Amino acid sequence: MISRHCIYAIYSLLFFFVSCGPTPDRRITDADRLIISNPDSALSLLNQIEPASLNDANRNLLTLFSAKAADKAYKTCTDEKALKSMADFYENNTDSLRTQSLFYYGLCLSYNGNPDKALIPLTEAYNSAKENDDHFYAGMSAREISSIYGNMLITDKCLEWALKEKENYDAAGKPIHFIWAQLDILNALIWGGRISEAQPLYDKLSTSSEADNPVFKTKLLSANADMAVIKGDRKAAISLFRELIDSGETLTSRQWSKLSEACLDRKELQQAYSSLDSARIYATSNLDSLYVLNIEAKLAAQNGDFTEAYHKAMDWGERMAEDADSKIITPGTVPLTDFLEEKNTKAKAKQKELRATLIASGAIILLLVAVVIALAIIYRFKTRLLKAENERFASQIISLNDDLQTISNLAQEKADDSEQTPEEQDDERRKAEALKNDLRNLFDKNLKMFNELCNLCYTTPPVEGRIQKFHSSILKILSQFQSDHTFREIEKSIDHHYDGWMRRFRETFPGLSENQYQLAAYLFIGFSLSTIALLMGKPSVNAVYIAKHNLKADIGNVAGPEAEKMRARISIKP
Repeated sequence: MISRHCIYAIYSLLFFFVSCGPTPDRRITDADRLIISNPDSALSLLNQIEPASLNDANRNLLTLFSAKAADKAYKTCTDEKALKSMADFYENNTDSLRTQSLFYYGLCLSYNGNPDKALIPLTEAYNSAKENDDHFYAGMSAREISSIYGNMLITDKCLEWALKEKENYDAAGKPIHFIWAQLDILNALIWGGRISEAQPLYDKLSTSSEADNPVFKTKLLSANADMAVIKGDRKAAISLFRELIDSGETLTSRQWSKLSEACLDRKELQQAYSSLDSARIYATSNLDSLYVLNIEAKLAAQNGDFTEAYHKAMDWGERMAEDADSKIITPGTVPLTDFLEEKNTKAKAKQKELRATLIASGAIILLLVAVVIALAIIYRFKTRLLKAENERFASQIISLNDDLQTISNLAQEKADDSEQTPEEQDDERRKAEALKNDLRNLFDKNLKMFNELCNLCYTTPPVEGRIQKFHSSILKILSQFQSDHTFREIEKSIDHHYDGWMRRFRETFPGLSENQYQLAAYLFIGFSLSTIALLMGKPSVNAVYIAKHNLKADIGNVAGPEAEKMRARISIKP
């Protein structure tokens, strides 16, 4: 059973790590814990928070979690301005916050009818996720990109990104998402007219573990209807589309147009007109409108109204011609290409401007070179100092870790005392083991974080800002080791397991400084001098030798059997 001291230590450490950085608003973190299990409740909690009452960090965190909760609740955040501001706020981040901010901003743009613009942040989100080995959000981004290209009828790109979606969900260990990705691949194959490849995949998905999922089942039915259209089986297509309608599914404009076209081919003109009216209502893009216009021309011709059919066909042709160089024919590629070209043009312009400035100012060039050389020397020297300091911290932390592994030697030393009975020896071993467990619980999380930071510091490129960041993080962890709170927990644990030994030590040797009481506690536990230097913030082991010598001088003159036993326990003789 975990003692109350261990539990208190764990909660204290958690509080410490939260307090090291900008503190997230508790209302936001409470809602975040509900997003996966109950997104509607999470969204309701987040909507109650007034953004104006928050600082920049919490306001952008609120925007991100609100978009995330809305997506999980099958809704979409439509506030482009807030999401754009959020994406800009996290622009310089290198973690998942940047990936997610770009993803949900792109999702919003796509939902608001700007799919071509959405490709830019979604592509950046995919690249960011891949850089961070975040396969889940890479799969999510690829899914949305594939969907956009599918709606634009760029079927090769649609299939390309659907395959990336499946690959990343597989790498992320998401078997259900993996199956749904195959559904996206199926649709891409169908829209590309590759029925011979689509049919076996459809058969496979029809017997998958998701086949009984109502939403999955409906999407398979929709895919089957699309296959029937491409195969030219109008009767089967009409039957499948009507089955979709009877199931309560809302058809897209494109599906209504396909149903209208199938009814037209089978001379079911009333149904063709009715379906076309629905297609017109649900049209959300120029492609949808052009499809409707094309069928209108065919229906007019079928009714014998050739004049109207001629005008609609001409209108359709002119609009196709006008949009030949626009997003209707090659949607998405223009904004994305423009974005990349703009970045390249800006980079070239900056290079040209810099070149002109350097040519015009030879003296400045020489001065800049001298400054750069000087900065490089200073930077290299500073980097070496930081690395040496971090290596010293690392060796101290390894010493602390080793001490925690072998702290039960206290019990062995006491067991070797021939004056103790076997029962006393066993009791001493149990006390030492319990103290070791308390210390392990108190330090364990910090030990792991420290080692990870040190390893990362030595394996990352030597960028000064990054080194400073790691160094700052290490110092924060060290400050926890050296804090009064940590020592109080250690002192409580000693008193708990050794009949108030620290309390009795304070009573036997009153008037010492707190640093001397700390030193006595660490000597009692059996920590090495390297570990004591770390815990007390001493610059070297030699400083601990001096502190131990001073402690010996201050407690050496106190007489009595109790004082003698305590000095012996911490290896100090008068």
